[in-house]
Amino acid sequence: MDVLYIYGDSNPWTCDCRLSDFREWIDESNATNDLQQAREDFSVTMYLSGMTCQYPEIHTGTNVVDLTADDMTCTVPTFTELIQWLSIDEGEQINLACEVTGIPRINVYWILPNGTISQPGDSIATLNADNSTETVYSSLTKTSKVEIQGTYACVATNRAGSNAAFIHLEVRPQSTVYQQTSMTTVEWKTHQSL
Repeated sequence: MDVLYIYGDSNPWTCDCRLSDFREWIDESNATNDLQQAREDFSVTMYLSGMTCQYPEIHTGTNVVDLTADDMTCTVPTFTELIQWLSIDEGEQINLACEVTGIPRINVYWILPNGTISQPGDSIATLNADNSTETVYSSLTKTSKVEIQGTYACVATNRAGSNAAFIHLEVRPQSTVYQQTSMTTVEWKTHQSL
C-alpha cells in the first residue's frame, strides 16, 4: 500500500479549531509521525513530518498527530478591560477603548449610538506573552459634542462566536457664560403733598 508523505517543516502550525477537520482526516487516514512505523506497518496510509504546533502555547511543541480534534479549540472573544460609563465636557477629546482576548483572530468593530457601524481608528492585535490567546486593543477617538453622546457597542467576533461590550458616553454641554455688566440702581421716590 502506498503511503502519503506530508512534510510540514518550518511552518508555524496553529492548532486551534480551524485545524480540527484536518485532524479528523488524519485519524481517518491512519496517519503517523513515526517514519519507521510508516515503512513497516501496512495499515498506515499517511506519514506526517514536522507538523509541530506553535500556537496556542498549550500545544507548542506537540505534533499534530499527537492531538485529538477535541484538543483543538477556539474561544469566544472575552472583554478584559472596558470603561462602561464615561462623562466628559463638550469639546474634550475622547478615546473609547476596549480590550478583548480569544482564539482565533478577533475582528473588532464599533456600533455608534445612531446605529452606524464604524471600523476602529486604532486597533492593535498582539499575542499574549504565553501565546495562548490573541489580545486586541481597539479604540475610537472623537471630539466630544452633545450630539455624539449615547451608548457605543464594541463588538468582537471570531470563528468561535461573538461578544459585545457597551460604553455609555455622556457629554456635558459647555456652560453658558454670562457676561457680568455693571448695574445701576435707581431709586424712585414719591413725594406726598400735605
